[in-house]
Amino acid sequence: MPPKGMEVARVVRIEYTGYVKESGEVFDTTDEEVARKEGIYREGEKYGPKVVVIGAGHVIRGLEEEIEKMAPGEEREVDIPPEKAFGNRKKDLVKLISLREFKKAGIDPIPGRYVRIGGLMARVQSVSGGRVRVDFNHPLAGKTLRYKIKLIEELNNDLEISKGLLDLNFPSGVSFELKDEGEDLIVEIKESDASPEELSIGKEAGARDILEYTSFKRVIFQEVFPKQ
Repeated sequence: MPPKGMEVARVVRIEYTGYVKESGEVFDTTDEEVARKEGIYREGEKYGPKVVVIGAGHVIRGLEEEIEKMAPGEEREVDIPPEKAFGNRKKDLVKLISLREFKKAGIDPIPGRYVRIGGLMARVQSVSGGRVRVDFNHPLAGKTLRYKIKLIEELNNDLEISKGLLDLNFPSGVSFELKDEGEDLIVEIKESDASPEELSIGKEAGARDILEYTSFKRVIFQEVFPKQ
């Protein structure tokens, strides 16, 4: 663990399913079976228990606050108000944009479709009179959310924490093994279906988290190419 005197972040492994309280609509889950049943399954998404570092912003603030109060093995069902989730809706984030701007960008602004404008995602509300009304609010802004949470375990071992952080940052299809070499963590990548760019991003993010939340001083990545 980090050296004596250094504040130690709490690292836990959780399962959860998130609903919109008013409608009961499931919008996020760590359970693949639930995702398929509710029609929100995403190809390439990693399902199963998720590692969360308290204070790192891995989950919304209200959920993080509830997890902080929980003990290993505990289950809870909690409501998260908008101000501790995705914020309240803001009228100034609903804008009118000239239809010409969409045509220049090669975008067909169909009502209900999400589009990227100026690097931000927005939902097209309507098209009329050569103008497009778009909403830059988060889709869950203004909504009270309900979560079913289970805190499976608390991670206190550097290798366990490192594995969890790499699972969190690596794209799907990457298998690896870890070796504790004192101040060095060796990450042997055995197999990867990810693109070189995706893998590179995962390595950088994973190494950054490992160096922040464990006592390792260096993270060394090695790729293994077995003879076929």
